[in-house]
Amino acid sequence: MRWAGWILVMAGLVACGGGAGGGAGPGGGGVTPPGTDAGPEGGSDGGISTDCAGIVPDSPGSGYAFEVRTNAATDSCDLATSDGQGFIAARSGTVDWREFSAIGLGTGGSFQAPSALVPQSRGFVGLASDGNGGLVVESWDENGNPRFVSMGGSSGMVALAPVQGDGAVAFSADAAGLKVRALDGTLNETAAAIVPGTFTPRGGARDASGPVLALVGSGSTVSGIWIDLAKGTAGTPFPVGTATAVLARPLLGGGVVVRLDGHWSGLVQPGDSTLRAPPAWLLDGTDFVPARAGKAYALVPVSGSAIDLVSAQGNRCGAVTFAAATSVSLGLDGSVIGGSGPRGCSKIFWRGVLR
Repeated sequence: MRWAGWILVMAGLVACGGGAGGGAGPGGGGVTPPGTDAGPEGGSDGGISTDCAGIVPDSPGSGYAFEVRTNAATDSCDLATSDGQGFIAARSGTVDWREFSAIGLGTGGSFQAPSALVPQSRGFVGLASDGNGGLVVESWDENGNPRFVSMGGSSGMVALAPVQGDGAVAFSADAAGLKVRALDGTLNETAAAIVPGTFTPRGGARDASGPVLALVGSGSTVSGIWIDLAKGTAGTPFPVGTATAVLARPLLGGGVVVRLDGHWSGLVQPGDSTLRAPPAWLLDGTDFVPARAGKAYALVPVSGSAIDLVSAQGNRCGAVTFAAATSVSLGLDGSVIGGSGPRGCSKIFWRGVLR
C-alpha cells in the first residue's frame, strides 16, 4: 500500500518546563517518591528498596509541544508511541497516523493502520489493508514509507503482539485454524504453528522463555492456548473468562498476565492452564511496559498524567507526573507522549525520560 505524504501546516516547538525542580512551564512535571514506611515498597530501614535505586528520574525535565492535525473535527488522537530513534507516530483519525520528529516537528510522514502500532528500533509495525478486503502486517519508516510487508494476509481478524527486539507475533485464523507467526524485523516469518479448529484471535503475548499465549474467543468467551513455535505444537485450549476487550502482557521474569475489560484477571505460566492471582502491584485501569532498560515496569493509566514505576522485583518505586497532560503513553525509547484537549490532539513529548 502507498499513501501520499502530507505537510504539517504548523508545528510548535515549545520548550516546556525544565530544570531539576520539576519544570516550571506547561511541559514540566513532578516526581512523587514512594512512602518511607517499611513494607513492600520500602527497605528494612524505612527507605526505598535497593532495586528502586535510579528508577525514578529526578524530574521529567522539558518537553516539546506540538499539534496533531486531523482530517475531521471529530477525529481523536487517542494513540501515540515512539520508535527507538525517538520518532513519534500519533493517530489522527480512525485509521490515519501522522509522524513527528524527536522534537515534535512534522516529518511529512503519514500512513494508515486500523489498530495500535508495535514500535521498532526504527519505524513502526501495524496492520494494513491488502486491497482485497484482508489485512497484512506492514512496517513504516519515520517518513511514512512502507518498509516491509509480511506474506500471508488474512480476511479475518488479525491481532499483533510485541516481542523482545524488533518484529512481532501475528495471530490470524481461517478455515485451516488458528495461525500464529513469529515475524522478524523485516517481517519475514521465522516460526509458525497452526492450531486446527474454529477460532477468533483476540490477542496474545510471548513469554520471556519463548512460548506464546494466544487468546481466542467465541462471542465474549475468552480461552487461552499455549503454543511452542520452536516445535510447532500447541496445547489444549483452557478457559480464561469473558470480556469484550482483551489484553495480554508478558512479565520480565516470566509468565503472562491477562486483562479482561480493564481488570487484570490473572497470571498464567507457560504450559499451565490455571490462572493465578496477578501481581499485587498491577493496578486495574493501567497498561504496563518495560522501562529503565528492563529494570522496571511503567504503569500507564488509561487516563491521567501520572506513571507509576515498579521495579522488576515488584516493589513500587514512585510516580512521575507529566503536567499539562490528561493522558500519557510510553514509547520504545522510553519517551513519554502526553495528550490534552478534548480529543487528545495537543501533544507534549518528553524524550527518553524513562529510558
